[in-house]
Amino acid sequence: MKLATDGSGLTVIVDDLSAVARGAKAAKAGELALLQRISATRSRTGIPITVSAGRANNPEFQTRAADTSPYWGGAMLSINGAACTSGFSMYASGDPSRRFTLSAAHCFDFLDGVPVSNGVGSAMGTSDFVHELYDRTAAYDLGVVRLGTSKSNQPYIYVGNNPADGVITVSGYRADGVPEGGNYCVHGITAVNCNLISDGQNMDCSGWPPEGRCVYTIEYHPKTPGTVTACKGDSGGPIYNWTNGGSSVLAAGIVSWGENSLGSFFAPVISEAWGANYYVSCQSGGGMSVVATAVNTISGLRVATPSTP
Repeated sequence: MKLATDGSGLTVIVDDLSAVARGAKAAKAGELALLQRISATRSRTGIPITVSAGRANNPEFQTRAADTSPYWGGAMLSINGAACTSGFSMYASGDPSRRFTLSAAHCFDFLDGVPVSNGVGSAMGTSDFVHELYDRTAAYDLGVVRLGTSKSNQPYIYVGNNPADGVITVSGYRADGVPEGGNYCVHGITAVNCNLISDGQNMDCSGWPPEGRCVYTIEYHPKTPGTVTACKGDSGGPIYNWTNGGSSVLAAGIVSWGENSLGSFFAPVISEAWGANYYVSCQSGGGMSVVATAVNTISGLRVATPSTP
């Protein structure tokens, strides 16, 4: 069960119950009794109570290494044999059934139409909006996974390795971008911490294809000097800060690049997905691409929240 922090009501999440409530599935005795109790409570108290479907009860697809629809942020993406991280859940304001996952353009080799799967190879969709966000002046290391037909997402970020560990709820985004001096958290498939302090805007005109293209990011450094901010494979992962008294977060950026290597660290999510112990390089500093840039550049692209239709 979820309680809306704004007092707008309760959401009861039970596998298959929403299908019964819609009349799409025949009701079993227990399901019918539960729906009748929900209806009676709604009538007696006046509290809005909605019934929502939970995640599919399929243990194979219940971890950050093997996320499934409806997708969350902070999970592993696999693109052409390389690992990245899913960023924030997005949707089209004109058609909320069209869903996207924000990530980094370099994860898709700076191309649209690239197939994207979860960590264990289950198809999610294809890259999109890279041309609009990267092939331009100024360029941004941003793109999305356009989720396939019948696939969706939710406004959540993994807390641990599976949903049983809880969720981080995304209630909006930083419309003011990423102001300098802010303290942010990152949730990649390796680095999970609140160790980022934002610096100023960085314009880098070297090393981005084609050579000479100038890419804009926001630099960050570690709150504690010499400690990890992000690692290889965390690219595209959500960067956020807490709001509403710590009950939800605002989407701020996604991991773009790193600097100041600290050596190799064990990567449990990638190791689970690929079936072998895997180590990645981690950095103490780097840069992020800004969520507000994607929202302001792509007409109708919005960050999914609990109030999204």
